[in-house]
Amino acid sequence: MGQWMKPGLEPTESPTLKEIYWAAGYLDGEGSFYKANCAGQVRATSTDDEPLEKLRRWFGGSISGQKCYPSSR
Repeated sequence: MGQWMKPGLEPTESPTLKEIYWAAGYLDGEGSFYKANCAGQVRATSTDDEPLEKLRRWFGGSISGQKCYPSSR
């Protein structure tokens, strides 16, 4: 893992098997998988930074986009 990533985007932690199961469930509900150009990509959205930070630490990549806030009704 990480051999095709840009420098600085590599994973910084190794997930446990339980954490891999959690990530699979999270991405199944909140994410999408697709191929762009020659690379596969995974995207996930969240109003909470922590799940995205966990995924970035375990699998590498980056977090980008607009900060979303829950609407206050």
